[in-house]
Order: sequence, then structure tokens, then C-alpha cells
Amino acid sequence: MKIRGKENTAAVIGASSNISDQIRNQGLTLVELLMVVAIIGILLSSGLTHYREFAAKHQATVVVNWLISTIHFARYNAAKNNIAVTLCALEGKLCTRNWHRGLNIFADNNQNGKLDNHEKLIASLKPAAKAGAILWRSFGNKPYLQFTSMGYTNFQNGNITYCPKDSSSLFRRQIVITVQGRPRLVHTRNLAGQPIDRQGRILRC
Repeated sequence: MKIRGKENTAAVIGASSNISDQIRNQGLTLVELLMVVAIIGILLSSGLTHYREFAAKHQATVVVNWLISTIHFARYNAAKNNIAVTLCALEGKLCTRNWHRGLNIFADNNQNGKLDNHEKLIASLKPAAKAGAILWRSFGNKPYLQFTSMGYTNFQNGNITYCPKDSSSLFRRQIVITVQGRPRLVHTRNLAGQPIDRQGRILRC
């Protein structure tokens, strides 16, 4: 004689066990969950690193383009108006080396590197991006770049080096300025991808 109640009870228990197994199989163990979190963390970290590199490279490009455009504009004004023009970072009437704060262009009739009362301020230009450091080095070690009425530098061939805030050598840039007053970006790099000067040295900040 078969007892149907027991069979039904066993069937219900078996079905319940199968459902529990399916739910358990669809879930994640603690180890699996930790692995997923670790992978997501690695992907986010990698993406953040690439973003920072892209942002630093973009900022270097913006600053360099701003500098070259400013130099061309100062040189153009000197040649067009047949006057001596000085480019520098003014604090009051005096030129300083704080080029990262912005640049000024003014008519410098007596070529003394100062904005005198009788001289005209041609333009005040804010940096196109938050620059790290902008270093102007030239023959004569003056804090300004000066153009003669012919558009030449006043015996000031030299270079401008841009250094990012994090001091990364990969995103340093240098602009060379000839005696003729023409700016040129240095593109040479070493095997590690670091920008180098004409002597093969990593750009110094």
C-alpha cells in the first residue's frame, strides 16, 4: 500500500532543494565578489592614469601655442609700427620672470625693459591654461624678450621652457627663439620619450 502523502512531501522537498541550488548557482561567492571589485578598481585606475596624461599633454600644447602666438604678436607690432617692443610679465612698471601669470606687450622706445609713463601698453594677455612654470633664458639674462623695429630680438637669442606642475619630464616643452625673432618648438626626444634640448639633455626646470 502506497502512502501518497509521503511521496508528495518528498517531491516538495526535492523541488525546494532544486530551487535553492539554482539560486545559489546564480549568485556570487565572497571570493568572486572580491575579484570583481579588484578588476573594476584596476580598470578605473588605468582610465584615470590615461586621463591625467591626456590632460597634461593637452595643457602643455595649449601653453606652447599661447606663447608662440604671443611672441608672433609682439614681433609683428614691432615691425609694423617700426618701434622697439618688449614682451614680459609686468608687475607695476617692471618686468619680472613670472611669465606663468600672464604676459604684457608694450612699446619700449628707450629699450630699457620698463613700461615708462610715456610708453604705450599694447596688450595684456592672460595664460590660456593654468601653467606650471615658464622659464625664459637668453643671452644677457634679462627677464624680458625685446624686439627691435626690424622684428629681430635685441641680441636675445634663447629659449622658453614650459614645466608642468607635477615636474613630469614627459610633458616639458621648449621653444627656441633665434636672433631673427622666430620662435620654434623643439620636437626632439630621447628613447624614453622625454623631450630633450639641442645638446641631447632632458629639458631642465
